[in-house]
Amino acid sequence: MFGVAILASVFTRPGAYTSASTFTAGFSQALWAGAALTAAGILVTLSVKRPGAPTAQPEPAEVSSPAPAMSAVGLRRLPL
Repeated sequence: MFGVAILASVFTRPGAYTSASTFTAGFSQALWAGAALTAAGILVTLSVKRPGAPTAQPEPAEVSSPAPAMSAVGLRRLPL
């Protein structure tokens, strides 16, 4: 919202609607202001320090046979 307000204020400076050339000049300046705001946003995004990867990874749990869990719900394993 703040960026749109800045671009609108650049575009609609006093006398922006008096002639076609003044209108085009204001539009051009607003586009350059938008490009500058975008570039500033990219630089800020790239300069933000991202959290590093965790140093210790948890060990994966051992997977047991699904047979006990299957029998607990009344299922049985089919022969291969």
